[in-house]
Amino acid sequence: MGNFARGEAGFFISMTAFTKQAKTPEQLIEVLKLRRLTVADSKRAKRYIQSIGYYRLSAYFIPFQNSKDTFKQGVTFDDILTLYIFDRKLRNHVMDAMERIEVAVRSVLSNTLCTAHGPHWYLDQQVFSESFRYEGFKKNIAFHTGKNDYRNRNLSCRHYYDVYTEPELPPSWMIIEVLPMGTWSLVYEYLRRGKLRQKISKFFSFSTNDFTGWLHALTLIRNSCAHHNRFWNHTFPPKARNVAKYTYAGIPLNTPYTNLAMIHAFLCSFTRNPSWSTGLYTLLKTCPVDIHYHMKFPEDWDRIPFWRLS
Repeated sequence: MGNFARGEAGFFISMTAFTKQAKTPEQLIEVLKLRRLTVADSKRAKRYIQSIGYYRLSAYFIPFQNSKDTFKQGVTFDDILTLYIFDRKLRNHVMDAMERIEVAVRSVLSNTLCTAHGPHWYLDQQVFSESFRYEGFKKNIAFHTGKNDYRNRNLSCRHYYDVYTEPELPPSWMIIEVLPMGTWSLVYEYLRRGKLRQKISKFFSFSTNDFTGWLHALTLIRNSCAHHNRFWNHTFPPKARNVAKYTYAGIPLNTPYTNLAMIHAFLCSFTRNPSWSTGLYTLLKTCPVDIHYHMKFPEDWDRIPFWRLS
């Protein structure tokens, strides 16, 4: 009989000991064959299972199965691999956009605040709202710039620490090279309300209230892709507000389509002729599963003016 423990919702749940044992790649291939998957080249399949991992690949089984343990007739190992490779390419395409977005966000934030409060604006606690965890923020900067660890000191900040003693941390244009997107998202969220917040959000054509949520949403997408998580069928918490306002009416929430539309909308806010959507269109044509069903793309998505594909 299992033990019981209190779950997150406060209910008691049954606890059972984990007894599964690891299987060799050869054994895993036999399991796949028993589940009616066609594996034409077992040595090749073994290589991929070893280099990717069976558990990671198993997330790509779903659209090719009738039930959890039975594949549809005629499905091959290469079908699964093709979807995996497509997802990797899609993730890389998203990261290409996120690089441009992240660099733009931190540059605009830094330049705006430097002009208003000097190159060490972040050392002035009055710049932020009272609820901001300021001391933790400073420790975060010290860590990422390598202030107390010479061996791991960031190259962009090493010269500053070698030459200067005051102020205690490097200027803003150096720290923007090392602080992660999530930190900049928090910086904007906790800036004191006023003209600076409006100036930053206006550059990207967002309202001040909506911009915080969009930064949080894009940070989640960026971090998920950076950690190589699935994208093609992944959903994210609805952090962004008024998505339709910046894309178009009727866009579904919490879908891969929504996330890709958000990325495109953000790119369009500061890029004159974004070609990212064209590359996305070309890539989606190679998807081995139905993008309308699995990724929630509208049937006529490529004819919607928002995507600028005409």
